[in-house]
Amino acid sequence: MGLLLGDILDQMESVVDGDTQPKLSLYSAHDSSVEVFLSMFGIWDQLWPKYAAYILFELFDVNGTLYVRVVYNGEQMSLPDCLDTPEWQACTFNKFTKVAQSLIPTEEQCSAQCRI
Repeated sequence: MGLLLGDILDQMESVVDGDTQPKLSLYSAHDSSVEVFLSMFGIWDQLWPKYAAYILFELFDVNGTLYVRVVYNGEQMSLPDCLDTPEWQACTFNKFTKVAQSLIPTEEQCSAQCRI
């Protein structure tokens, strides 16, 4: 799941760097993958994801400051140690990047895990 998060972060960084495509990316996964993703961020409620559950990562700009908000099944989620705007339940893009990068495995870790 860390590699998928890496892809999502790469796309956000691309937008921040001025690339406007794509506006929306969709990924499909099993319920067990959704649970792992929520667990990675420390926001899993210990309930198995419902059918057609979804996680939305939203990158948006407010007065020149970039924020990321995580929405799970329509509910805005507060990421631990990453809540800069209580009214939006969002964190700055820079802080989200630090949190996400800590969850993305290095090439060496991937090679060791996969024995590539």
